[in-house]
Amino acid sequence: MMSFAAAQALLRQAATPLTAESVGLTQVLGRIAAKAVLSRETIPPFANSAMDGFAVCSTDLREASASNAITLPVQGMTAAGQPPAVVANARGTAWRIMTGAPIPVGYDAILPIETVQLSADQSRISVNAAPASGQHVRAQGEDFALTEPVLAPGTRIGPAHIAALASTGIAEVSVVRQPRVVHFATGNELVADANQPLAAGQIRNSNSPFLSAVLAQQGMLSQFGGQLPDEASAVLRQLQQLCAGTPGDGVTPDIILTTGAVSAGDFDFIPQVVRELGGEVIFHKISIKPGKPILFARLPNGSLFFGLPGNPVSTAIGFRFFVLPLLQHMQGVPEPAPVWAALSGELHKPKADWRHFLKAQLSVDGDGLLRVRAHSGQESHKIKPLLNSDVWLVLDEGRCDFREGVRVPVASLFGDALPWRLS
Repeated sequence: MMSFAAAQALLRQAATPLTAESVGLTQVLGRIAAKAVLSRETIPPFANSAMDGFAVCSTDLREASASNAITLPVQGMTAAGQPPAVVANARGTAWRIMTGAPIPVGYDAILPIETVQLSADQSRISVNAAPASGQHVRAQGEDFALTEPVLAPGTRIGPAHIAALASTGIAEVSVVRQPRVVHFATGNELVADANQPLAAGQIRNSNSPFLSAVLAQQGMLSQFGGQLPDEASAVLRQLQQLCAGTPGDGVTPDIILTTGAVSAGDFDFIPQVVRELGGEVIFHKISIKPGKPILFARLPNGSLFFGLPGNPVSTAIGFRFFVLPLLQHMQGVPEPAPVWAALSGELHKPKADWRHFLKAQLSVDGDGLLRVRAHSGQESHKIKPLLNSDVWLVLDEGRCDFREGVRVPVASLFGDALPWRLS
């Protein structure tokens, strides 16, 4: 029985980096940056006003106060979008300015219009408070300097990144090619059609819709290959057809997933099929619960293969802690830093050298401490507890008993951000 850590090391070794492609800003949402992206421009490109008001020299108003108002003549105006005005001498004067307009050289502070008294003919302002140098001034380059990093390699591009890219003059980004994943379900007992009544001995196929959804959420090019009967020959034919090309040719999948038929029963034929195909089994059976029977292999054409256990929670664990890390390694996405929470309640696992994953929920106690509590209903066939779960609570190897308050690692359910929707 291989340890979880050893299996993770083998996943990293098996991950071949995907190629890159150039994509326009309208298509980069959710994609992974293939290399560093540097700002092409200085942002803001010029010093400009953060307020509608008046540009002044702060030194002219050092003595301004409620009892000592200082009057300045207004010698011009600049609106947003106009070129910077050239002022022969800013000292002793004010300049009317609009938000976003370039500040004429010589002025170093902005007085909001509501803080001054404007003469009836709008030719003078009266000031009764001294401004600080730089007040309401947006300095040139204070947001992005020229060639400053905007994106780091491995970054999943979100709306804020797109705003930064657009503001710094970047129209296209080199992103990692989206991995192609094809998944199948095995099992004579499965029914895919929600409108079809269940016959005796049948159950609904929840794994395939789950995998389609979570792969789409992670930005993969995924395809459901269909339900396959509990026949080794049928699965072998499907895999042979899929492996006719080479990963990266636009047709052949980088990763193939199956659910079910991977344990040790009479109909658990996936390990046999992989070997008949000429594949290399990298690992089979990991000391984890749930999900122990997971299989990972490399097929003769280079596609990577996962046989996931068929119970719904085992499939979810297999995806979250094995398939997703492999996909992230292939895309150059850095591993997330661990998050720790204090355990609410006490937990026991029977084998110290196994790792357990429990459906759980985060909360914040009255002292602001992040806490996690495992739900009841940890059996791997029970989906309902996932509806009230935020995270997987991870019971690491090395001990059996976990007391109240001990710090334990938690992981997001499906690779999305941890939920700070806490109560």
